[in-house]
Amino acid sequence: MEFERYELNEVDKTNLPAFRYRKQVRRLKPPFLRGPIPLNWLQKAMKLGGGAISVGIILWYYRGLKKLSVFKIGIQDIANLIGRSWLTAKRGIIALEHQGLITIQRHNGRKHIIEIREVDEETNSSTFLKKPKGGKNDSREG
Repeated sequence: MEFERYELNEVDKTNLPAFRYRKQVRRLKPPFLRGPIPLNWLQKAMKLGGGAISVGIILWYYRGLKKLSVFKIGIQDIANLIGRSWLTAKRGIIALEHQGLITIQRHNGRKHIIEIREVDEETNSSTFLKKPKGGKNDSREG
């Protein structure tokens, strides 16, 4: 092969633009919840009131952030994220614990260790989660 035929001449080499490294800019994405979050868990938390559901959503956010089922978080951290008082965050955690949605290991002077528990579908009283009639195994088929 004749490689010389493809080589740039001196005039073409001088007209080439200078190569510059572009600094890669990392754009920050807004925070988001990592799912899936079980609907029956959210329904039980909604029955507890406004503070509890706010705390529950923040706990799910932290679970997705840490990518762990058991994580450490302080009550003041929760209060800052929900934009409410420390006492509201504490009441929300206690309500979620009494309902059986989370388990807490408390340590004085340190952050709590929290685990989000799964809710049994049998204990949830939602009616729209039941299977609709008339599926593939329906006995009315001819």
